[in-house]
Amino acid sequence: MPNMVEFARIHNNHPLIEYIEADIENWSTVKQWKGQISKLTAIHCVQWLKDKRRGFQNIFDLLKPFGEIAFCLVMESPLYASILTLESNLKWNKYFKDIDDFVSDDHIKKYESSRYKKMLEDTGFDILYFEEEIKSDPFSSDEEYRGKLFCINLCSHISCSKPFKRRFQG
Repeated sequence: MPNMVEFARIHNNHPLIEYIEADIENWSTVKQWKGQISKLTAIHCVQWLKDKRRGFQNIFDLLKPFGEIAFCLVMESPLYASILTLESNLKWNKYFKDIDDFVSDDHIKKYESSRYKKMLEDTGFDILYFEEEIKSDPFSSDEEYRGKLFCINLCSHISCSKPFKRRFQG
């Protein structure tokens, strides 16, 4: 995460934008900005919150009156399905004991987008725009797909030696 924040600071620098790393589910890490944020953007972040209701409430409390949040999240993905398949495979399951951080609970529990619309309204948000979109990211080959699967930082779970990479990717 710190690398992503630093990348944003360097490549998207603007005097009116501040990039901060904080745990939106933990009010004590963000309370100093209560009522001070005019716009908050979260791209592919919300799906990783364990307590989304708490996260949305904290975001609501951080916003100025008439402040805005824009976000998109991945609810279901073939990549998640692949990770779960590996987790259930006897050859690979020992490497996937704490894989929850790589598969969104939305995918596992098959939540619908209407769940978020209601959650946001219950929190106090006025929804100006809400869209559910099915997006497809086709891969040109199995090799490209395996490369994408490998790049999700499986190295924290499994050996990343060249022989292993060849076995996994080939």
